[in-house]
Amino acid sequence: MILSTGVSTIRPLERTLEQRVGEVESRLINVYSGAKFLRAQGEIEQQQWGGHADEKETSIMLAIDAESVDISKARIAPRRIRGGRFNRRRSDEPNYSPDGVNGNPALATIRKGERLLSATLEDVLGEIVFAS
Repeated sequence: MILSTGVSTIRPLERTLEQRVGEVESRLINVYSGAKFLRAQGEIEQQQWGGHADEKETSIMLAIDAESVDISKARIAPRRIRGGRFNRRRSDEPNYSPDGVNGNPALATIRKGERLLSATLEDVLGEIVFAS
């Protein structure tokens, strides 16, 4: 089993598994697509859009290690990143995000992070038990 914890890693991992068909039985678990995670996300998420260093990811980091997160520096992204590489320098070009944020990390809380982590764990354990 391969546990994917990032949005940007999903497609490369899927391609890798497609290329290895028949060599080893493998299964990709994407922690952001489990039923319990998606339900929890729908119930707690306040941001209009997100995707990187956003409300969800910052909440998860707060739950894991709050002392390492300086929420006072959290700033909403100036505009939505549609895909591709972030642009941190030129505000007049696509995908501009000076802080590398796509979403609103200022909405993050430890409680939201704990809920998302709990849902993630339930999803992953359910996949492991199902595969056994």
